[in-house]
Amino acid sequence: RFDLFGFAMIGLTLASLHAYLDGGGRRQLWFALGFFTLQTLTSGHAAVFLVVAILTVLAYRVALGEPILLWRRIRDFGIPGVLLFGLHLVMTLQA
Repeated sequence: RFDLFGFAMIGLTLASLHAYLDGGGRRQLWFALGFFTLQTLTSGHAAVFLVVAILTVLAYRVALGEPILLWRRIRDFGIPGVLLFGLHLVMTLQA
């Protein structure tokens, strides 16, 4: 059996991240965090590929000269972002 769900969240995470970086609202960032959390819970190996892909997208955006806007990114993270990332940490530390 070839299980595709282990890699299914990579595309959704990157699509949500692109939408957020292209001017989408904070909801797109929360979707990206949610898909990232699902990916890390389903497959640790694929999560490593996802982290590399996210870092590549961010490096590409910086290389194009887009402003980083760190404080806006932190503000957009918000309470749902903290909860999603906290869920990821709790599930990872239990394993």
